[in-house]
Amino acid sequence: MDFLNFVSWLCILITFGFYCSGFSTCQQFRANKSTGDVPILPFLATAINAALWISYGTLKEDRTLILINTFGLLLQLVYIAVYFIYTANRSFARNRILMAGFVGCSLLTYARYVNSVSRESAIFQMGFTCNVMCVLMFASPLSTVALVIRTKSTKSMSFLLSLATTAMGGCWFLYGTLVGDPFVQIPNALGTILGGVQLLLFARYGLRSEPTSLPL
Repeated sequence: MDFLNFVSWLCILITFGFYCSGFSTCQQFRANKSTGDVPILPFLATAINAALWISYGTLKEDRTLILINTFGLLLQLVYIAVYFIYTANRSFARNRILMAGFVGCSLLTYARYVNSVSRESAIFQMGFTCNVMCVLMFASPLSTVALVIRTKSTKSMSFLLSLATTAMGGCWFLYGTLVGDPFVQIPNALGTILGGVQLLLFARYGLRSEPTSLPL
């Protein structure tokens, strides 16, 4: 096995663990018979992100991107279904799911077909769209980071999730470098930095009890 194949499988394994982290949240839903204060948005955003990367991977003929994001999309759909079963406000959840489906389909259609007069143009449009969504996903914990600094406590953060985010970002950045794909490199470089910032907060303020619920 050459180094690229090794990094490719390492990316798949780390991202697999990241996607599976939602199981703990779903177990809490089942145990409590409620979703509590956990929002549905992170599940929806991650599902859209996975769908976009599947389309990008298809255009680039990159089996690594297709494989792991297909798995991730299927898992997110399971998480969303479990959320819908246990949420107290199904009407609100249904509206958010329909809105996310519309946004996802619109992004896929625009990025792949609108102003895409060639395969190269479609790849650029889809890659750019994936980058925007990926940056938004990685940047979502920033509000929590601000809370940690203000309260000087990491209770609202998950150390394992922060570690997984950092490892995943670093691994995909390396993969993007090896295959020469800036659309994989750029957002994951940012993800690695943001994950590293979270780990520095744990080093600064120490480990506290894990949050009672995780968005993913």
